[in-house]
Amino acid sequence: MLLTTQLPAQQPLQPNIDLSGMWRFQLDPMGFGKTPGSELYLDKLSETIMLPGSTDQGGKGIKNSARYVDRLSRKFEYQGAAWYQREVVIPTAWAGKEIYLDLERCHWETTVYVDGKLVGMDERLSTPNRFLMTPLLTPGTHTLTLCVDNRLKYPMDQWAHGTTEHTQTNWNGIVGRMALQVKEKAHIQQVKVSTDVPAKQIEVAVKLSSLKAGQKGRLDLNIREKNSSKVIATRSVEIDSLSAASPIRQTLSMGNGMKCWDEFSPNLYELDAVWNVGETQDTQTVVYGMRSVEQGKHHIRLNGRDIHLRGVLDCAVFPLTGYPSVDVADWKRIFSTVKEYGMNHVRFHSWCPPKAAFTAADELGLYLQAELPMWIKDVGQYPARRDFFEKEMYAILDEYGNHPSFILMCNGNENEGDFAVLEDLVKKAQAYDSRRLYSASTARTHTASDQYYVSHVTSKGWITTYEGKPSTDWDLCKQSDIDVPVIAHET
Repeated sequence: MLLTTQLPAQQPLQPNIDLSGMWRFQLDPMGFGKTPGSELYLDKLSETIMLPGSTDQGGKGIKNSARYVDRLSRKFEYQGAAWYQREVVIPTAWAGKEIYLDLERCHWETTVYVDGKLVGMDERLSTPNRFLMTPLLTPGTHTLTLCVDNRLKYPMDQWAHGTTEHTQTNWNGIVGRMALQVKEKAHIQQVKVSTDVPAKQIEVAVKLSSLKAGQKGRLDLNIREKNSSKVIATRSVEIDSLSAASPIRQTLSMGNGMKCWDEFSPNLYELDAVWNVGETQDTQTVVYGMRSVEQGKHHIRLNGRDIHLRGVLDCAVFPLTGYPSVDVADWKRIFSTVKEYGMNHVRFHSWCPPKAAFTAADELGLYLQAELPMWIKDVGQYPARRDFFEKEMYAILDEYGNHPSFILMCNGNENEGDFAVLEDLVKKAQAYDSRRLYSASTARTHTASDQYYVSHVTSKGWITTYEGKPSTDWDLCKQSDIDVPVIAHET
């Protein structure tokens, strides 16, 4: 059903509350702050720190006099729990709404309290932390207390760039977007766009919050070219409380004028999903590109043709801050340099970048490989660690999956151990989100479920110039016995 009528005027909610600025602060090196009798979330913290930022930037921790030879030296070092606290004032207009705390990137375990009461705990290295704050945040003044603990929760070895001291550092803090977000009780939770280039159409899956029994709403979907007001496709669907319990799936045609996305023509579209229930309205906008990724015989295929990846490693090297930038302009500068050198691909070595990197790559036309923060020699030894990696994998796919630049995902770098565990993750990712290609590990072992393989060695010999030892005695017939597209690593 196509609609051309104007949407009814809705009462806008007051804007989100920006939480950046001065916070009260206290280090907790002994980790006593959550124990009975020593609860720091019940105290008024004694120091201050600016957020977003890290304890290093705030001059907190141990002043470092060491000068390391294998990495840059931090001015201040700290590993352990750190507490952050401030007051927030909730507007009267937020009564009866849903309130979320949105923290773009914390490192690592984050626990949230309101007025001394526990809201919840989450552990994320690759995606934002989001906490449902209703019903503790009622209109009025409240004390918000956060505990960020950067101790390694699981045995992670020493090299993975999501946690290592050798590149971005094992920092403590909160960076990027910090806000209290207000939503209607009936709101959109997630929008997933799957593109079908040959059919010139997309499938939209919209996950909604639950409706009350008997309640109904209307979901409006509108597609336009990015930064354009011209609508090229629209669809409206009436939804009741029963159907709202499952994702709403709709197929929309992109029309004969559809423009594909690739490195040469990074065309982008915007989908507005508008959820109307009674007198309330919630809108979520998703940016996507029309592209299809396939496993070819020797090449990765994009939009029905072979592509040749020429890329670089990004190991989270941000020496001025010790943590990755969350600013799109920074990533555009980095990626523009990559493209100026004739390259089209960036592999994020044993870590996953923030949203800003995917946004910049979408706009400039770069192919990205994201990875879990995994570089371990004893895969399969710790079930809790394996469960963390699986949760992290789903979180990455949910958070960044709509970005057309995100064409490859690998579990991590040069892993060793039980490869059945790594292949299980690949199979689960493929079933969960088929919009990209997956691989179990960079180097070491190729699994049957790999859709591509990144390596410098196979059972038949070297496939790259490695460790600075160029030679001319290669036998090209013996270089690779891999039956999927191979990307040379550390050439």
